[in-house]
Amino acid sequence: MLNRGVEDGSFIPAFIGKNRVKLSHLQYADDRVLIYYGDLENIRSIKRILILFELTSGLKVNFDKSSLH
Repeated sequence: MLNRGVEDGSFIPAFIGKNRVKLSHLQYADDRVLIYYGDLENIRSIKRILILFELTSGLKVNFDKSSLH
């Protein structure tokens, strides 16, 4: 879902280094780090994707344990 959102332009990932490599997320076990350009529309799009993930997977995203930096 996250890759598709980047591909279809729903949200903009971060670009890292002089070669501007796209970086949108890192995963480890049941943790995710989302790395995106931080404007309000991008944040709304990411939250919509996370809610869609909840609905399709049956898993819950704990927004209380989530933070923005």
